[in-house]
Amino acid sequence: MILDEHENKLIYLAAPYSAPDRKEENKRFKTTCEVQAKLMAAGYAVFSPLANSIPAVELGGLQIDHADFMRFDNIILRRCDELLVLALDGWRESKGVQEEIQEAISLRKPVLVIHDDELEELPFLNEKCNAFGRSKILPYRK
Repeated sequence: MILDEHENKLIYLAAPYSAPDRKEENKRFKTTCEVQAKLMAAGYAVFSPLANSIPAVELGGLQIDHADFMRFDNIILRRCDELLVLALDGWRESKGVQEEIQEAISLRKPVLVIHDDELEELPFLNEKCNAFGRSKILPYRK
């Protein structure tokens, strides 16, 4: 397992969630959880605000607004080493994803953007996936 080498490193996994269609929200949630599971199975410590928050709302009855979610998420983002953005449909329009990107940039953390066609390659990164900085955690494949 790779965790030994990177056991003090934490990846923040951002993805869009809100959509006009509940089916699309479920798809985004499922894809994000699958990516998180894949990275964790490869030995990486990953935090996903979707995997953390959606169950708290749907199963735990949590009722807070977007601003409160972002305050909680930014506390964790500050402790993470890198931001990995899943460029799923709607990521550019997602208020949350854009706020997470801006926060990571302001903290000088690497921001990596992964597109649909690159999801299967994870945990390896394609050389072109960089947005702002290079990963110091995940390996690159040419």
